[in-house]
Amino acid sequence: MARSTVLFNVEQAALDNMREKFAGYLLKRAAGVATRVVVAQAIDKNNPGLGTLVALAMGAASQVDLRSWTTLPKDFQVARVEVKPGSYEASVRLEDNYGNLSAPRSLGKVEVKRPGSVNLLQYRSLND
Repeated sequence: MARSTVLFNVEQAALDNMREKFAGYLLKRAAGVATRVVVAQAIDKNNPGLGTLVALAMGAASQVDLRSWTTLPKDFQVARVEVKPGSYEASVRLEDNYGNLSAPRSLGKVEVKRPGSVNLLQYRSLND
C-alpha cells in the first residue's frame, strides 16, 4: 500500500491564473463599455435614436468568455509501489476531505514480470 502525492494541482493553477488576469479582464470590459457609450453618443448627435441601436448591437456582439475550468480534474496524483514479480489484483481507495477512505476500486490484474519493471496504472475519479 502507498499514499499518493499531488503531482500537479490544477485547481490552484486555475485560481492563480484567474487572480493574475482578473484586473486585466475587468479593465478590458470597462474600456469596451466606455467605447460603446462614446460611439453611441457620437452617432446620436447626427441621427437621434440610431446611436442607441448601435450601442445595443455592439453590446449584443460583445461576448463574455465562457471557458471554464470545471471540466478539468482538481489535481493529478501519483503513487509508487514496489512489489516482487508475480500477479496482483490492483486497487485504489479514495480519501475524502475528512480523511475517510472509500471502498476499494479495482484497477484489474497486474502482472509484474521481473524486478525493477514498471507498470503504469491509472484511475480517474469524478466526484466519488
